[in-house]
Amino acid sequence: MRAHYASLARLAETSAKFSSNPAGYANAGVRFQTIVERKGIAGLMNVYSVIREQQVPFEVAVERALSWNKNSFQKQIQQFRERNINQRG
Repeated sequence: MRAHYASLARLAETSAKFSSNPAGYANAGVRFQTIVERKGIAGLMNVYSVIREQQVPFEVAVERALSWNKNSFQKQIQQFRERNINQRG
């Protein structure tokens, strides 16, 4: 199961656009896992709070809650992939 997830996550693009197919869900999961790994559940909850309170898209909330602009968030995602996905597939 882990290998299958890793293969989907490797195929998924790192764009913010969500696709409701297995690769899209894997990509979304990597985005959430990246936040939790670096900032903990509290960091993810802060992102959700910004979304709810300010009515902004996910990436805007990430920037406001975590001070990660789009480029730094993509860098964090890539580093997560290198540590957790690319080496296991």
